Amino acid sequence: MCLQLCLNVQIPKSAGGLEGAALFIDTRQDFHPDRLQELARGLEKEYKQRAPDFQASKMLQNVHYVSCPNAVQLMATVLSSYRHLIAHPNIKVIVIDSLAFSLRMLDDGAQRFELLLELVESMRQLLREHEVAWVVTNVLTHRCIGDQFHVVPALGEMYSHLINERIWFSRSGQCFLGKSWKTSRLIKDSR
Repeated sequence: MCLQLCLNVQIPKSAGGLEGAALFIDTRQDFHPDRLQELARGLEKEYKQRAPDFQASKMLQNVHYVSCPNAVQLMATVLSSYRHLIAHPNIKVIVIDSLAFSLRMLDDGAQRFELLLELVESMRQLLREHEVAWVVTNVLTHRCIGDQFHVVPALGEMYSHLINERIWFSRSGQCFLGKSWKTSRLIKDSR
């Protein structure tokens, strides 16, 4: 999904897109350039008639990649993202895959939450100043609640109060959008 967003943001304005670029911040070290190239070729074919100059090779050049294997590098990258935005003013989306991955490596819960707050505030400031969308993935983990294990977001309940919108994907192909699960609404049903 994140790779596809990095390409979809580039759809030409003549075809109803933003004609932008993307910054992909990889914390899990599992970015797959081959998959990105495959998706770009598919998008090129899809828009061949409407936008003949929309080519996979150009799309790949408009996905800027930064590796952040730890929380310190992630913080430094987010704080210096304005440099990427100044150097490439056509960046319209910044993807962090995954925010939880770097933060979970910090043992001190208070330090982790403080860093999370600082990251979110920095992202909001860049959003306001540069009109850029942030897409941040979270991972799921298991927590023991009572005598049962439940699947929960790794960043916990507090994180959900810091974000504007959440998207949930189900195995059955349904997509939900909302601030919380209780207020979410179905936006896609592929059944």
